Amino acid sequence: MRYLIALVAIIALAGCTVPEDTSPGSSGTTTSQHAKNETSAQKNAREKAADYLAYSAFSRKGLIQQLKFEGFNAADAKYAADAVGADWNKQAAAKAKEYLELDSYSHDGLVEQLKFEGFTSKQAEYGVTKAGL
Repeated sequence: MRYLIALVAIIALAGCTVPEDTSPGSSGTTTSQHAKNETSAQKNAREKAADYLAYSAFSRKGLIQQLKFEGFNAADAKYAADAVGADWNKQAAAKAKEYLELDSYSHDGLVEQLKFEGFTSKQAEYGVTKAGL
């Protein structure tokens, strides 16, 4: 139980959301719902994804690439990126703020950088706008 509480805290700190409505037909599933049906490899990938999101912002694509770099297979990495429950718009905003803390960017330049990081055009635009550019 302590581990589950710690995992929820990590997810919250990372700006991720765990959807409240998980009834049939709803769009989200909770971490605990995933935990009931996941393999040990999926569980490990999901936990590693949550760890990464706890200290840095990632796009879905970037998180999958990082998990694959860590040795998870593509299917488990994709599963983890989806199961962790991240809000990719919030991740784009956080990544934009990370970049602005390190260097100066034009609006368009930062959008391009976020797209390079794997965010969609809409996510990148949202993130840059939320970051104040």
